[in-house]
Amino acid sequence: MSGHSSGTPSDKPLGIIAGQGSLPIRIAQVQQNAGRDVFIIGINNEAEAAIGDFPHQWCDLIELKKSADYLRKAGCDELVIIGAVQRPNLDKMKDDEGGQWVMHKVMQNE
Repeated sequence: MSGHSSGTPSDKPLGIIAGQGSLPIRIAQVQQNAGRDVFIIGINNEAEAAIGDFPHQWCDLIELKKSADYLRKAGCDELVIIGAVQRPNLDKMKDDEGGQWVMHKVMQNE
């Protein structure tokens, strides 16, 4: 997903990866009030249930490929990642190919 450099809002939905708190919802509301669609990826056990008021999908924190696929399918070309997330227990996380790649890179740097 690339940045949009013209200074005007894109006609494509804004992708939002939502962690904890009300800020992800507030951003979605402001965007919709301005006439722009949004698509939210709610991080399981982190994002507020209120994302259900918007087009959305739920994913685990490390399901990176799945999240990217949902955002791409929704037509998003810009992305905001916002909201706190609790430090995960990596042993209990369910990942996908994207998450496995990231974990491999992280473990190489330890």
